[in-house]
Amino acid sequence: MIRIHDIKLDALEDLIEGANGKPVLIAYWYKSYLRRIKDKFDVRELKTNENFKEWNQGKIPVPITHLESAGHGLNLQSGNDYYAVQKRLNEMIKY
Repeated sequence: MIRIHDIKLDALEDLIEGANGKPVLIAYWYKSYLRRIKDKFDVRELKTNENFKEWNQGKIPVPITHLESAGHGLNLQSGNDYYAVQKRLNEMIKY
């Protein structure tokens, strides 16, 4: 049996590999998504000012944040050229 969410995680893996070393910012909606993504990938949550500073210095290759938390007042544009993956893991936007 193949679960749909496993297919989404496989697609996310393809997106991360396809970024060829560029950072991939993941925005999740549900805590269950966060747990499944953290179980499969080496991600770091963007929670503290220190995390944001490290992101802007290019030190976090695959950060993850809650979609609504990232929508207000975050200064992430200094993190160089990166890809963003939204809660629907099949949508990718290049910033």
